[in-house]
Parts: sequence; C-alpha cells; structure tokens
Amino acid sequence: MDVGYAGLCFDYHASHPYFDYALGDCLEIDEFDDALTWVRGVDVIFLDTCLGGSFELMWQLEGNAHYVVAGETIQRGSALYHPMDILYNLSRNTGIDSSMLADIGFSGAANPIIAPDDPYGGRPVWPTVAIYDLTELHKLPHTGRDSLSGIFTDFVETLYYELYENITRGQELFREIRGKLFYPLNLISSKCMMLDLGDFVSAVLDNRHKMVYGTLLETYGIQLLDKLSEGSGKILHKQFITESFRDDNITGFTICFPDTLDVYTGFLYPYLYEDFDISKDTSWDDFIFGTYPQNYLVFDHYQYLELYEIQIGPIDPTIHMHVFIETDPFERPLHIGRSNPMSFPGIEVGVEGASFADDMLFGMTNIRIPATSIQALRKDSSGLFSVVVNASTAASALQDINLTVRHILNEEIVWEENKIEDIQVGQVLSIDVSTDDTLSDFEELEPPLNDTRTGWFGIEKPIITLTITLVFIIPVMIIIRKRKMG
Repeated sequence: MDVGYAGLCFDYHASHPYFDYALGDCLEIDEFDDALTWVRGVDVIFLDTCLGGSFELMWQLEGNAHYVVAGETIQRGSALYHPMDILYNLSRNTGIDSSMLADIGFSGAANPIIAPDDPYGGRPVWPTVAIYDLTELHKLPHTGRDSLSGIFTDFVETLYYELYENITRGQELFREIRGKLFYPLNLISSKCMMLDLGDFVSAVLDNRHKMVYGTLLETYGIQLLDKLSEGSGKILHKQFITESFRDDNITGFTICFPDTLDVYTGFLYPYLYEDFDISKDTSWDDFIFGTYPQNYLVFDHYQYLELYEIQIGPIDPTIHMHVFIETDPFERPLHIGRSNPMSFPGIEVGVEGASFADDMLFGMTNIRIPATSIQALRKDSSGLFSVVVNASTAASALQDINLTVRHILNEEIVWEENKIEDIQVGQVLSIDVSTDDTLSDFEELEPPLNDTRTGWFGIEKPIITLTITLVFIIPVMIIIRKRKMG
C-alpha cells in the first residue's frame, strides 16, 4: 500500500534498497521531487494512490507542481479507472488550462462517468479527493499576515517549547492527545502512523488550558485551521468526502505522528523522515520524536523501573524470536512470541507486564520483560530465561542473527551485550540470559514436533501460515506541461 510520506508506487518484486533479505522498493518522495525538478516542474499531478493527501508530500513538491489531485485516505480499487475519466473529458476539450484539468481529475474521482459499477454495490467513487494548490503554501496574503508555512512553523515551534518546558509533563500530555486520535481502518490504517492534521490542531486547542503556551498556541492554531480549510485562495482548493465518512474528522491532510518510535524506525527506511523538507524547515520531526523518544518504556498502564529488553534484527522476517521462562520442570515454560497458528494464532505474552513487538517486514523484534516478573517466576530464583531463534521455515538460506540484550534500570542501560551468530534454514538456536547480566553462547536445539521451545514450528514437519493481503498499488500519473524558461 502506498503511504504518502513514506513513498509511492511500491514494487514488491524489486530488491530492498537497504536490507538484503527484504523485498520491495518504492518511489521515495524526495526521489519524486528530484524527478520533477529534472523536468522543470509540472502543472498538474494526479496521485491515483492511497493516502496521497500527505502534508509532508505537498511540502516536498511545492515549487515543482502547481496542482495536485489526491485523496487523504486509503482508496478503493476504482481509483484504477481514474485515468479513463480524465482522458474522456480531456478528449472533448483539449484546450483547457491547468486549473480546469485539475478540476476534471477531481470530478472524475468524486463522480466518475467511465469507471464501471462497483460489483459489490454502491457508486465507484473515491472515499476522499481534493485539489491542492501548492502555490498557496508559502504565499503571503495581501493582508500582510503570514503564509500557511509560516504559521505552521510557528505553531510547531511553540509545540516544541511546550513539550520541553517540562519534558515529563509534556510527553504525558501529548501522548494523551495522540492516543485519542483514531480513524476508521478503511480510511487511515493505524500502522501508517498518520493522523489528520486539522484534527490534531483542534485537539491541541481543546487542551490549551493545560499548557504553559496555551494562549500562543490558540492564536497560531486558529490561524492554521483557517489556512488549512477548504476554499478559493487556499492550499485545499476543493475537497470531496463521501457521505459515510464526513463525521470522521477527515479535514484534508494527513501528517505523520507515530505513537512509538520503535514502530516508526522499522516501518520503511532508517531515518527516512529526517531528510524531508518539512523536517529541515520546521521542528515537526523534533516535536513528534521528542514526544516518543526511543527509550520510551511502557507496558499497558504501568511503567517499570527495571526490565530486560531483547532485540533481534534486521533479519529475514520469517525467522522468529521467542523468550521462554521455565517455572517448573514438569510444566511447559511460559512463552513470549508468536503462537502456534494451528491452535491459538497471534501473539502470546505469558508473562506479567511483558511486551512483544514485531514489524513483520524487516524482522525487527523487540521483547521487554520486567525483572521482577522473571525473578518471581523462577522457583530456584536464578533469574534465568532462554531466547530461541527459529529458522524452521526461513526464506533465506543463511542469515546473521544480530541479538542484543539490555538490562535497563530507571530508563538507563546498565548492561548490554550483543551476539552475532549464523543461522541456516531449519535451525533452531537457543541462548540463555541470566539476571546477573551474563549471556551464554548459542546452542542448536533439536526438539520434537510442536515442542513449545520451537515457537510456531516443529523441525520434522515445518508448518507456516502466511496471509497475504493484496492491496492495489495504483500508479502515479503525471500530466506534464513544461514551464517556460525566461
């Protein structure tokens, strides 16, 4: 699925530009911007793609495009027919200007003529579509007030000051605001780590009474909402939202705001966001990553002062990591990791306060366990637990296990050790960790079929369940008309 700020036109047959084991590449937005610069800009871009109405993307393309026709949300397969409506209308009036062409694209998405009927019923329209006039991003109005980009910059800089006025209070406040912003999964998937920009600004205004800089944020926020609203002479020139989604706080633009940095860094490419123009021009990236710093540790509603963190990856994502804690020699050990899909599909976290995170794309897996839980569960008080890496059904012939174990106390790393070991298809390797901060060497296991310590699989008859969701990768169509040089 295309994700505005994270890239367009994904190709899962291509090799990954950063990780040897992964498949898939895309047109990154800075690459897209470079291509437009090379052809000296375009008049109209039609983004027949999911989540094209990205504020980061519009900021990046400003100066290289006049109009963009795109939808803020996840689009349906009928978007594939969008070029047919554009060409149908264009063939009947070939002398139109760029503004009329953008309007044709907008109308063809909101009320298509050529697109076939939806076989499941209903009109084959896009859930959302808008015309974005990028010339309005930096334009100073005749009244002398600031531009949209200037107001956004001031608003974000004030958010940054509010966050760091008292970092503990600030993180708690903005995490609470972020945590309350949800959207239907068929509009904005939570894994995209996006929210609606106007919805976020409104949420900040609703909480301004809790803030030191609340009055200033109110001033900038009201101005920003006005600039982001639909209308002539504004960046959101025209917008269409289907009737069923008009009450879901969809106002025109998405913007990235992850609810955990661990998920963001494993989502696509390392340090992707920091290279965007919006990150260079404003403090937005500093604000969102200050709200959720990398060492943010939380399990449900409790924050643990002492814990062990076990991390593996990047590695072939079909290789899985598990943690086992033996509580009794006559009972099955407690398990943290992916469970057997033939019995209880999903994630099993059988330890109080523990957490499990797996990006399912780059093989980045992170398990955190409170030290008190480990010591309480071990009857011999040894504080010992095992980490198992299972390559029973690995897609790659040979991989390097890059395993890191950390002992964290009061959010500070007091001990850390890294082990790198080769693993081949069919192998299951185990390593022991002790709460006296020691790490053993890897050893190979040969358990019987469906033994708990193998995680999902047995060695004798590997079993794997793979669910593939096919999502339309919709091409980006560009209508290019070279700008005059002069």
